[in-house]
Amino acid sequence: MILRLPRHGDGPALVALYQHAFRRHGSTARSAIRQIRGEAVVAEIRGEIVGLGCIDRIADDDVRALHPLLAALEPSSRALLAPSLEVELPFRVEAPPGLTVAVGPDDWLLTALVVREGHRRQGIGTAIALARLALARESASPGAQVFVHCVAGAGSRGLYEKLDFVPLVTKDRHYPGGAGMTLLYRPL
Repeated sequence: MILRLPRHGDGPALVALYQHAFRRHGSTARSAIRQIRGEAVVAEIRGEIVGLGCIDRIADDDVRALHPLLAALEPSSRALLAPSLEVELPFRVEAPPGLTVAVGPDDWLLTALVVREGHRRQGIGTAIALARLALARESASPGAQVFVHCVAGAGSRGLYEKLDFVPLVTKDRHYPGGAGMTLLYRPL
């Protein structure tokens, strides 16, 4: 297996791989291209692209999307999100008690870990995840963190937990099609 950065001409194969993996979650060619346009790691075996993992610096859109989830970790913020105890939060807090996490401009977001069917459970996903962490480390500031959101029920959550990621929150029915999402994090 070769791990590499995407090359000119990989686009159609990467978009097809991404769309196939996330089709039941409402993936479109536009969403695939948006995910892939950041930094990415491609896994190739005998000339065939068998895996993809994307990584990008946290952007303003990501901060806006992550803020309500991370605010749930702070007990004083829960009152703002659910002023009445009868109002149910749209997600479950899974973080260890007392853990607070803030998102900063030097933090990273791992997205779209995809391994082609027939090549799963061979260490390709782990190799891609480790390569993405190495990419982030190369240009990270001291104290930077890495966040990842996984499709709930997919095998990637266990993979990230083995790499010392801590589950923070899970949101049920996050994606079109009804699948949930778990947000995990770790210091870089």
